Amino acid sequence: MQAWAELKDVGSPGDFSRLEITSDEARALSSARPDGVFNFSAGEFAALSGAGGSAEAVLQQLRTLLLRRYQAYRTAGLSGIAPYQRGGGRVTDHATDLRKASEATPGLKTYLPALQRVLLGYPAATVADMRETFFWDKSLIDGRATYVLTHLIAVPDGAAYALVKRQFYASASYNGEQAVAGFLPVPEGTVVVLASHAFTDQVTGVGGSMKRKLGSSVMARKMREIFEAGRKRVGS
Repeated sequence: MQAWAELKDVGSPGDFSRLEITSDEARALSSARPDGVFNFSAGEFAALSGAGGSAEAVLQQLRTLLLRRYQAYRTAGLSGIAPYQRGGGRVTDHATDLRKASEATPGLKTYLPALQRVLLGYPAATVADMRETFFWDKSLIDGRATYVLTHLIAVPDGAAYALVKRQFYASASYNGEQAVAGFLPVPEGTVVVLASHAFTDQVTGVGGSMKRKLGSSVMARKMREIFEAGRKRVGS
């Protein structure tokens, strides 16, 4: 992560004052096309292309599109997420990805129903004592500058507690992700569960299915290692 800042209320251009780009990054953004690696709507591609060769003009367009995506999500939730334009007139709807992720965990509906309602119905759906934070970040992923918008949610639900990290926009490398951690009381203490979904349509073609399976296997192994290390620290 190279830079980040919190987004508050309706947001403002000043929230992105710490976001800077290099001349190479500006050229990559201004020359971005729907059949490439970037995740932009048709209007966003046009705006970045129309910024010309000025790095400052491209930066202002990038700040504007991130602010607008934040405001649209803050106002309309999943319905406010603009699809990513792909080559050949195709689109990728990341809102559908996040909706599927929110519906894919039966345990949410059973043990944390209030949280599932928030994930599917935000911002209209909310619960008492819910805390939330928004932020943007610029990170290097696979050697490429990637600009991400994230929504963090903390929700108490009776004796249970849940934390959510939802990336509702990522500019490249992948489409976004959602991770939900639940802390569920049991007679012996607390059970911690995690459901994590990362989305991409860039791993396609011959071998794409096998690559996704291998990626899921590696992620599952790493998460087991993290949880086991955490369990040992708590028990020590």
